[in-house]
Amino acid sequence: MYGICRGYSRSALKQLTTTCRHTHTAVNSTLSSTPAKTSTPAKTSTPAKTSTPAKTSTPAKTSTPAKTSPPKPLKNDSPHLSNPKLQNLVTSSFPRSRMCFAYGSKVLHQLENLPTAATMTDLIFVAEDPAAWHKENFRNNKHHYSLPMRLIGPSGVAFVQDIRPYCFFNPYVEIDGVLLKYGIISETHLLKDLQTWDTLYVAGRLHKPVLVLYQHPQFRGSYITRNLRSALHTALMFLPEVFNDIQLFTVICNISYCGDVRSKLKLENLNKVRNIVEPNIEHFKNLYESVINDSPFVERTDYGYCQAPRTDKNLRALENLIPAKLLHVPEDGSHPKTRVFKFDDRLETKHQLFRKSLRETIAIPKNN
Repeated sequence: MYGICRGYSRSALKQLTTTCRHTHTAVNSTLSSTPAKTSTPAKTSTPAKTSTPAKTSTPAKTSTPAKTSPPKPLKNDSPHLSNPKLQNLVTSSFPRSRMCFAYGSKVLHQLENLPTAATMTDLIFVAEDPAAWHKENFRNNKHHYSLPMRLIGPSGVAFVQDIRPYCFFNPYVEIDGVLLKYGIISETHLLKDLQTWDTLYVAGRLHKPVLVLYQHPQFRGSYITRNLRSALHTALMFLPEVFNDIQLFTVICNISYCGDVRSKLKLENLNKVRNIVEPNIEHFKNLYESVINDSPFVERTDYGYCQAPRTDKNLRALENLIPAKLLHVPEDGSHPKTRVFKFDDRLETKHQLFRKSLRETIAIPKNN
């Protein structure tokens, strides 16, 4: 199963083992309290333990179809990500949409960025018809809009929303004591962003764990899975042949901020990625579990993860799984073997630390 890991030096694996141990030590300190699990006296009743049939009921664990179903990436069954009050508030105060999710520091705990009463809860509504959604929202929540937006009306707001990055926000909205900032994006633009990373504005937010408040049964969740798959395979371009969870999700989280204007203007905390990844590693692992299991380019090992050999064949196959917008394709339509992996300016500017590694390990020479 781990045949692709053969040939790697023992020193590299040993070094990663040490890194993983330090990583898991740090992560375990932030997870749920272990005393509840170590209450062994109640479990040490050996007759109950020796009833192996109860423990060997492995079919319940190996029911992989339930894990690999399309809604799996939207699964947020951790108590940390549940918020019944917010869900009730959204469903009772806003027009129905195709999907609504919450994100940000109010949803995911972040180091050095503890939410306060003045911290807004960030929401995104996915509307099938933005003009109709704003028209209904005007009837109930007209005061949420600024004066210029109230003057131009629902159709004018929908026109403004149709300007890149195709997402309109109403900030500083207070409902039942909860301070909100909510955005609206059309389903058409969201699906395009998830598929092609056209702006990476909302698709980037969905690279990270979010709290899905509701989702229409007919919403195409497969596009969200495709977005996660693109994030994984793009991250592999920046990673060494053997890596761990922290390394993987740090790169993915960095990529996710390429569509954020605040990051381009350097208005974000430089440590924000680390602040997000380290305390939420289990949520990231849950989100990407099925995508990693289905990828032919990465395998789990006792040391973390291992990439497939970087042969020309594998690189060309990996290229097909990365959004074309990130790849430089020669105008003359040259053969894939002559293509050189060149990420666009927004990615290179954001990830200068990875540029040298990318060009040395991923670029396919033109004379090949």
